[in-house]
Amino acid sequence: MAPGHRSNRTAPVQPVSVRPIKNNKPDNIS
Repeated sequence: MAPGHRSNRTAPVQPVSVRPIKNNKPDNIS
């Protein structure tokens, strides 16, 4: 649930960057 919650917050902020970023998993890097 933790990673899902963060992904949801980034989606509205950068929907275009969220698609490519999801592959790189920036959530862990950030």
